[in-house]
Amino acid sequence: MGCSWSKSGSIPQTPCVTMWVIKVSDFLDMDFPLPQHEECLAAGLLHRANKSVWCIFVSHQWLGKRHPDPGGHQFKVLQDALRNVIAGTTKVSRDIASEFYGDSHSMSDEDRGRLRNAYLWLDWLSVPQHRVAVDQVSDLPDSMLSHRAVLEKRGRLTTQDVHILSIPDYVQYSDVFLALTPVLPHNDTGERCNYCSWFERGWCRMEMWCKMLSEKASSASMPMIVVSAPDRVTLETPLHWTDRPPHEGRVTFEADRAVIFSIMKHLLQQRLKFLAMQNKKDSYYYLLAKYETMLGLPRCERSLSDFLVYFGFGSNLASAKKCNRNIGPMACAVISGDWAIIPKLHENGFSVNIHLKPMIDVRIMSSLTLVHLAVDVSWRQPKVLETLLKLKADPNSTDDVGYPVLGFCRTQRDVELLVASRADVNLRNAPSKQLAISVACEYCQPPEVISKLLACGSLIDPPDNGGLGCPHPLAFLSIWATANPDVLEVAQMLISARADVNQQCVASGYWRALEMASRAYLQVCDSSSTLVHYFAEWSTTPLGMACFFGSEELVDLLLTARADPHRRNRRGHTPIQLAQTQRVLEVIDARLAHSQADRSSCSAFSV
Repeated sequence: MGCSWSKSGSIPQTPCVTMWVIKVSDFLDMDFPLPQHEECLAAGLLHRANKSVWCIFVSHQWLGKRHPDPGGHQFKVLQDALRNVIAGTTKVSRDIASEFYGDSHSMSDEDRGRLRNAYLWLDWLSVPQHRVAVDQVSDLPDSMLSHRAVLEKRGRLTTQDVHILSIPDYVQYSDVFLALTPVLPHNDTGERCNYCSWFERGWCRMEMWCKMLSEKASSASMPMIVVSAPDRVTLETPLHWTDRPPHEGRVTFEADRAVIFSIMKHLLQQRLKFLAMQNKKDSYYYLLAKYETMLGLPRCERSLSDFLVYFGFGSNLASAKKCNRNIGPMACAVISGDWAIIPKLHENGFSVNIHLKPMIDVRIMSSLTLVHLAVDVSWRQPKVLETLLKLKADPNSTDDVGYPVLGFCRTQRDVELLVASRADVNLRNAPSKQLAISVACEYCQPPEVISKLLACGSLIDPPDNGGLGCPHPLAFLSIWATANPDVLEVAQMLISARADVNQQCVASGYWRALEMASRAYLQVCDSSSTLVHYFAEWSTTPLGMACFFGSEELVDLLLTARADPHRRNRRGHTPIQLAQTQRVLEVIDARLAHSQADRSSCSAFSV
């Protein structure tokens, strides 16, 4: 790669290999087991996608080795969820992080009307299941020529392979990306399959990245829809998944990694061309800086002159100093892991204590410092953080929300480095005044990071001192609990450290005014905004938050730890009243019934 800033070239808009789709209405009429592709084709149920068709690409984890859904449970969830959304009985909510940072896109009545007449791409129905050999690789469409080397190594190629390799085209051609992630056991392994296991799969990640890197990702098109239950449908932006490249995901066959790599490389190159055509220089150079990391390639060793040319700063430092881009020389060095370049830039007047402006399209949602980028984006290259700290970068820097850099750490090593450089583990800066451990819980950091913060003296039940007023780590852990594979381990760690499971949020100042305004608004309006409801209800306990965000596993754990399901927030609502899904209510009922039975048993024994 390298700097290839040009406005030439175009990205194909129509799949070269037929994209077979089925009408939503026909899908809703189907019984189980679902017929496979060949049967649907023979029955006239499949149609060729075209520009007049509103397409929904469905990504899901297979629940069997030979069949995607042996019991029909997963597809039944999709049918029920589609019926509920079309009928308006299930409100499609937006994730609060995207809303907080200004993306308030929601599903409108017009969108629901489109959904009723839409078409689905679903692998079992849309991809040939009978493997028919393709004679020669040279017979493939031009769009697949970039995968030639990988395909030739795979030996005998089939029509199924050709359709699978066309998935990037199918995703980018579709109007909606839908992740089907209900909580269900795998038919063969018994593994619990859910939202977390879905995005741990290499192919699912690859499909997600196809969506994130598509041209439509920059337009006003609908974001990703996540269906986790018949009554739980959300619009989400994958904020915490940008550091989960497909090649690090789980695959059934190791040979698939080479195919995933080839597809991802093609996607990145196409995205860079698109950003160049759109004149989005900051996003272009940010992605260029992450290129090796996203593909799992070794870090390039560059001289200073090579670095400047590669990232489009000209041939010398004089021209680099004239650059007024947000992603300047220091930012490029940090993001790309070029730690040896950082001192050379610093010697020539480039600061290590700058703030970047938010860049929503690459998921930089707030004004981050270079130290934030070092621990959040370039954590695989520890020398980056070491170098910045040696050059007196501020270990107590915060973003514009007040989130401390310690909360962004993805490794125990980086926590230790920052604390050794006098980072305050209990720093609370305006306007949010949030502890690093709470931020780490919100950002789904691994258990070893939480453990190290506790070992370094982090408060776990901090006294209220204003700000957002929601300091409890367990409450912040609830926000992305369904997407956090370590949520139960971290929650148990906090509970073992004697966290108060019934502590409530007490906001003040601006945040208290926001709470009251949200409550008043809901008195007169029926808002579908998750953020408005969150502000109105956030004086609840961690259990209330877990109920609100629909994490049945965390709800069960907190109830086991004696969280009170009847404690009211300042709006008068209990955690039970905040439950968003029927499944969460069932978990609460089962746990309360179990507790009642235990008390009855103890009373009988005492008598």
